[in-house]
Amino acid sequence: MGYFVGFIAAAAVVGRLAEYRQDREILTSLSAMALGSIAIYICGASWLAVYLEIPIATGEQNAIALGVAPFLLGDIVKMCLAGMATSTAWRAIDWFRTE
Repeated sequence: MGYFVGFIAAAAVVGRLAEYRQDREILTSLSAMALGSIAIYICGASWLAVYLEIPIATGEQNAIALGVAPFLLGDIVKMCLAGMATSTAWRAIDWFRTE
């Protein structure tokens, strides 16, 4: 449930940033995606900690180690690929609009 709520929060954050054209360049796009991922991780890890009755960040078995850390590398790779694709797509759209 926590990750579901996090996805809704992430959509709101990233959508708001996209309204301000923060998805046009790779660095601003990556920043928006990172903020969205942080929203997902905060909500998800918090719910996981409550549900499993474990600490969020302390000890060997914690919510961050179980619900965030295993996904960080893959999420970073996906964010980089999506950031490149998004900025490239916007350049192509702008090019077609000027033709």
